[in-house]
Amino acid sequence: MKPNRPWIAGIAGVILITAIAVMLRPGEVRLPESANLPPSPATARDHPPTALSPSTPTERELKQVAAHPRSSRNASTQDEPEEPLFEKLLKGGSISLTEDQVNAFLESHRRSADSLVALGDLASLREGMERFPSDALLKFQMAIKGETAEERRSALRALTDLSPNNPLGDYLSAHRSIVEGDTEQALKNLATASAKPSYYDFFLDQAQAREELYLSTGMTPTDAKAAGMFGIEMPHLQELRDLGRQLARLQEEHAAKGDVEKAEAIRDMGLNMAWQLQASGSTLLHELVGVVIEKNLLQGADPGTALLTDGTTAGQRLEALDHRKDYIREMAKYSDLLTRLPEHDLLSYLDRSKAMGEINALEWLSRKYEP
Repeated sequence: MKPNRPWIAGIAGVILITAIAVMLRPGEVRLPESANLPPSPATARDHPPTALSPSTPTERELKQVAAHPRSSRNASTQDEPEEPLFEKLLKGGSISLTEDQVNAFLESHRRSADSLVALGDLASLREGMERFPSDALLKFQMAIKGETAEERRSALRALTDLSPNNPLGDYLSAHRSIVEGDTEQALKNLATASAKPSYYDFFLDQAQAREELYLSTGMTPTDAKAAGMFGIEMPHLQELRDLGRQLARLQEEHAAKGDVEKAEAIRDMGLNMAWQLQASGSTLLHELVGVVIEKNLLQGADPGTALLTDGTTAGQRLEALDHRKDYIREMAKYSDLLTRLPEHDLLSYLDRSKAMGEINALEWLSRKYEP
């Protein structure tokens, strides 16, 4: 008998499908009312992502990638809920928990930092900030979810201090400095980020924490793993995408003024960010956002401009990005298989996605089930 999991259709787009609209506020847990990244380059000229094969989808193209037909085997039966859970989450819905479920989960996890992150509401995050002042994941969550600008700013400063080799805090600070009109501070943040080798945005930590939460409610291990990965809020990727646009604009402005050296420096710092996102390997969305940023920065360049120490030119890189976009679109189609996979293969897919990245899991799926 085939497994009955209509809601998992498209989970391979863990973020590809949901957030491509961009980005990225899928449903979060609703609480009861009472209740190995390779080193990044020091400069953009030295080390591009190892796989030269994406593209720079526009927002329209990103939506097209997400719009591939999903499985038609979603006809409801008497044993299925009125609306499959996957479809509910896709529309921005939430998984409701009872007060007893929340309290039991927190008690069994001793109100740990990860358990408070899994719940994700502001009250839980604030409790975590007080009890675990040295937890970087909590700082990151508050930096993107804090209620006030000062709350977000304070958490972002703490995140940067706690993760000295992670450029994420510097990138977010750069974006917010530009929004506030302080371009010079933004460029200083970017210069600092360029020397930091380990971009990491805690996607896997959040997925694991959420998986443990859903397991505690009685979900099957496979469904809990899928639900844990799906629906993670990632508004920071929108901030990084917007930062890339702002850098492309600044690059053009300095080039128009004849300040080629400044324009190239801005381009290289932006490329460094783009390549770190592409190399992070977590989800297709991370890679696609990196591709968008890179394409925006290279579109105005002379195709013969040498970008890398190996002689790769802007034109060659843009062509490689277009190939990669097509490849991602092709791989995304294999998510249609997920509703029909036997339990052991679905679990293998989800484990691979967590351990090696979404694109790797899709490639495995394509090799195993290619007609």
